[in-house]
Amino acid sequence: MRILDKDYITIEQLKENNSIVLHWYENPTSEELKFALSTARDFVKANQVPNWVANTAKLGAISEEDQQWVNQEWFPTLIKAGIKNMAIVVAENIFGQMSIEDIMGTLDAETGFESRYFNSLEDALWWIDKYNRTLQE
Repeated sequence: MRILDKDYITIEQLKENNSIVLHWYENPTSEELKFALSTARDFVKANQVPNWVANTAKLGAISEEDQQWVNQEWFPTLIKAGIKNMAIVVAENIFGQMSIEDIMGTLDAETGFESRYFNSLEDALWWIDKYNRTLQE
């Protein structure tokens, strides 16, 4: 199910593995980044979605100001919304990779939140499926 469809991002829910998937196509403006991430977070909370897949392969550098917003304001609300796992398809652009690593590197290990990096969307979805299977056993 499509949640948001813009030039810079598509957000969809994959019901088969209880996840939300963000496909970034280009660098968003600060306002677009905040809108997209807030929209996705609100969907997670309203629909109790525990798995997040971020396809950042086409994402470039994120400004330091936006990184601070993500870390200090947005991430705590995402974790409260119920996210347990985040699979990240790494950016092709080295500056995009560094931005994502800077953001993810600040997460507190005590949150019960787990994240992994992948080179392909298929591998990221496989990890989410594997996590879901272990819950059913």
